[in-house]
Amino acid sequence: MNSALKKIFTPLRIIHYALLIVFCTACENSEQEVNAFTQKKTGIEEATDVNILYSTDGKAKAKLTSPTLYRYQTDSVLVEFPQKIHVDFFDTTTRVENKLDAKHAKYYETQNSVFLQDSVQLVTRKGDTLNTTELHWDQVKAIFYTDKPIKIRQRDKVLSGVGLVADQMFNWYTINNIQVVVLVSDSLMTGP
Repeated sequence: MNSALKKIFTPLRIIHYALLIVFCTACENSEQEVNAFTQKKTGIEEATDVNILYSTDGKAKAKLTSPTLYRYQTDSVLVEFPQKIHVDFFDTTTRVENKLDAKHAKYYETQNSVFLQDSVQLVTRKGDTLNTTELHWDQVKAIFYTDKPIKIRQRDKVLSGVGLVADQMFNWYTINNIQVVVLVSDSLMTGP
């Protein structure tokens, strides 16, 4: 081999050209494969027999129980209670003040908001009972609200309407569109 060819095909240059050929002829991924690889995945955590105690300043405020919890981690965290949910709200002496039940609930963690649906029922210590199909619970404002039909049973009357806003402890409420007020006598409430 003449000296000019020896200079061209030195071992280092041979490796360099081989790598150049490999990189120029490398395989290509389809657009679907690239998208699947770069796509954000939703993380899901699951818990069963859930018991959560909520407290503020070391004082118990509420206890939540549910058979199943799913926590979805996407851009914002969503906690879902797909089977049922029960919440006991405590007064300042940790005595149960109100009880809340629903067949399904979603907690939007970044908004501190809970959406309850399907057979929603709130029962107060006084015995007042709220029934509705959907109820929003804004934990920041400590209020419940809905734009769906509601029914409130009290000791002496039954109120029906559409839409409601109430404080979290159900000490006050406003029915947006009262449709029916039925007064109940004591004899009907206690039976014959």
